[in-house]
Amino acid sequence: KFFEDFEAEQAPAGWIFGNPWKLGAVPESLAANGATQSAESSYASSKGMLITPKLRFAADERIYFYATKKDNTSSLLTVYTSTDRIDWTPVMAVNARPEEGQAIFGQDKPTGTGYGTYEFSIFSAPMPEGECYVAFEAGGVLLDNVYGGEKVAVDHDLYVTALSTPKDGVGSVNARYISSVTVRNLLTEEENDYKVALYFDDTQIAVSPETGAIGAGEEMTFEIVATPHVEGAYTATIAFISGEASLPLAVFDAEIGPEKAEATYQVGDEKITNTDPFNTGYAGVQTQILYKADMLQMEKGMKITGVYFTGANSNAISKHIKVWAENTTDIEYPERDIQPAPVADMTLVYDSDYEFPIAGDTGAKIYEPVLHIVFDTPFEYTGNNLRLAFELIGGEEGGYGSNVMFMVDNTGYDYYNDKYNHYAIVNKQRYSEDLEDEASWTLFRAGFPASFFTVAKDVVVVKGNVVDDFGSAVESAHIALESGDILYTSFTDASGAYRMNVANVSLTYTLTATADDFDRVVRDNIVLNARQPETTFDLAMSWTDRTAVLSGHVYSVSDNEPAAGVEISLSNGDEKVAAVTDGDGAYSLEVSELARPYAVTITQDGIVRYSNVHTFASRNDVENFYIVYSGICGVAADGDMEAEYFNLQGVKVAQPVPGNVYIRRQAGRTEKVTVK
Repeated sequence: KFFEDFEAEQAPAGWIFGNPWKLGAVPESLAANGATQSAESSYASSKGMLITPKLRFAADERIYFYATKKDNTSSLLTVYTSTDRIDWTPVMAVNARPEEGQAIFGQDKPTGTGYGTYEFSIFSAPMPEGECYVAFEAGGVLLDNVYGGEKVAVDHDLYVTALSTPKDGVGSVNARYISSVTVRNLLTEEENDYKVALYFDDTQIAVSPETGAIGAGEEMTFEIVATPHVEGAYTATIAFISGEASLPLAVFDAEIGPEKAEATYQVGDEKITNTDPFNTGYAGVQTQILYKADMLQMEKGMKITGVYFTGANSNAISKHIKVWAENTTDIEYPERDIQPAPVADMTLVYDSDYEFPIAGDTGAKIYEPVLHIVFDTPFEYTGNNLRLAFELIGGEEGGYGSNVMFMVDNTGYDYYNDKYNHYAIVNKQRYSEDLEDEASWTLFRAGFPASFFTVAKDVVVVKGNVVDDFGSAVESAHIALESGDILYTSFTDASGAYRMNVANVSLTYTLTATADDFDRVVRDNIVLNARQPETTFDLAMSWTDRTAVLSGHVYSVSDNEPAAGVEISLSNGDEKVAAVTDGDGAYSLEVSELARPYAVTITQDGIVRYSNVHTFASRNDVENFYIVYSGICGVAADGDMEAEYFNLQGVKVAQPVPGNVYIRRQAGRTEKVTVK
């Protein structure tokens, strides 16, 4: 049976000690049978998980353990089981103040001991039949002598110690979807020959770069960068893959929305947090920021749709915010006697009440957008420097004195020789909402706020028609326009038409068409032009099976009766196929190449009754032929026709010449006539 007494100097192999669990000395008054250590979760307010290696239990088997409380009122221990260490099921609980269905910690105290020292008691919890992990979630508890089940040998054993996914699992088509996971190798040997992959439902969409071996007991972080191509809601799974083995590490919900027709340009790295340059603790704040052209890396003519700043906020704060923008040649403000640029000369791009979202966590070092300004009207960038002016006024009750933390780049910070020249940011702050008070403008020198500009992308419509060898529409063909990990797709409709909106115009693409029963079509080096809003690429697809069939009936001209036993053939070069009509005059001929023209010959009693050329209009053409037994060549016809004339070689004549002899079909009758 599995047994652990926690007497080793280090945590036992395969166990996971979640914060605040640790190995701790057993109080001398509780030591019995040589026990000197136990697993300890010191603080009742902090409840972490202590997780066993994988165990196997028989039917109706239980797990046993010693436990005691460290606090007479708030100590709590809950036992869970899980097959994957992701989804946990509670099976029992021990409480200092038990509720219905919970066990109670022992109340006996060793002689002479004070507050917080109680005798160990033995508890047991029911286990599911089969393999599982067992977790002890507790605060203010000592745990010892865990017994029950059998330890299961595993080839791979990794545990997630940190996980980062897109906020709420939300992403968009053709945009980077970044997740990271940190795992600890719980085995006593290193892990080699593996990969860490991201799945949407059962489809693998991305794999992390190789990072080498994970040593025994060591941790390693994997970043997985995906580019989703299909909208929808998915169950996302990050899994460790080694050979045929797959070990799920994390599962979360993913929601992929439509492509956003905008790009993001980042200025400054997210280095440290600061309440400035938009100090929300003041009732009135004015800030101006100069962005140099080489910082922006934008192209002339781009339309800026907004800007956002990341950080963390835990308070409900509302302000009325105005934002102005202007293109400028200014590069800095004076060090003294600062005069802000007049907003009257700028373009007002935002004017609205704004509620700062609860976002990010400075303790966990999670930083998210906290100030996201979407311009009322896109602002055209001219390629020079850019100035943004901000005004933040007022706040709801309780807002004053509450500070949002903003991410700032302090690279090279020394007041006078900074990477981004901190003479570029000035602000004015006061506890009054009076914008005209005497408060002076000052330089902000602590760093440059990490700024994220959103810029509208040009959208080009790529469209076209897809036809087969005969010029007929190919329905349901899959059309893909691809450049690296950017992908646009469409399907042709019943008319063979396709259409897709492309928001990444500057890339060089490959256009591919695939369809059942057709050869794949590829066109490389597709270059789009933002100044040409629609671009057409028509595609011709070839049938994979190149055979075609000509079928129909042969009839006698004189009486419209089936011409049985006559030979009909198709030939082109070395290829010749022939058939003899049956009793109904029916025939069917299959050729090897549908794109070729074929000579049609009909013979009866060794005499050629019809000779012409047939070009296929489909893979299954139907044509009926009429022959004259008198020795005159046959006439090809299809159904009843009105007043159609053919010469004696079977060729249709548009304008019969008076005095000549022709074969005429009219109202179902076929006869030889002399045209008057």
